[in-house]
Amino acid sequence: RAILILRNSMKRPVFFLLSLALVSAAIANRAHAQDSYWDSAYSGAPTTSGGGNGGGLFGESEFSYGYFDLGYFVHSFESEELDDANGFAGALSIPIVDSLYVRAALGFASPEDQENEEIDYLAWSLGGGLGLPLGSTGLDLVIETGIAHRKLEGGAFEDPIDGYGFYVTPGVRLGLGDLVELNGGVTFLNVDSDSDVGVDLKALLHLTPSISLFGGAAFAEEMDQYGVGLRLSF
Repeated sequence: RAILILRNSMKRPVFFLLSLALVSAAIANRAHAQDSYWDSAYSGAPTTSGGGNGGGLFGESEFSYGYFDLGYFVHSFESEELDDANGFAGALSIPIVDSLYVRAALGFASPEDQENEEIDYLAWSLGGGLGLPLGSTGLDLVIETGIAHRKLEGGAFEDPIDGYGFYVTPGVRLGLGDLVELNGGVTFLNVDSDSDVGVDLKALLHLTPSISLFGGAAFAEEMDQYGVGLRLSF
């Protein structure tokens, strides 16, 4: 029985990772062509942090709004009925025009209640946003909004959630040279008329214009999470 439970608990993470691995491979092939940008950085040519978008309709941003994130996170729930749990999260952002983009995100974890029953936690969002460069300071003001879904139910959990709503996230992207980027924002979430406010923080280390490592944390009323991951920019 223990082996069966272990197999069932691994099905979704394995399927999730395999799916994201296929997406990562496709994006990596496209992003590989941009590595010449890093060579120009060493030769003294002008560069932009994280790949960048050229000047255009919304100004010249130093940041890339085309990327794929995959991370491993620890989830700490406010409810005393639930234990902390590890999980995975991924996000895909696709630029439409310059720094105008669409973005999809998915995350899940499987915390246990006090009776060691597994609870399903699932969160996804689909929306769009716009990055507005503030002068030539390596700073973008970012506004994003869209629809969201949250699910937290199973076992003997007495306060289940399974609903849809919307979110709004104003934030900033700050480049510290060509190697380091800092992100911060505040997320206003409303699911089934239940509001939640969270603070999102992320730091990225750009190994190349197309590959970055990141560490992030999010603090909200119902749950905190923190973890590390990989970004592929394109």
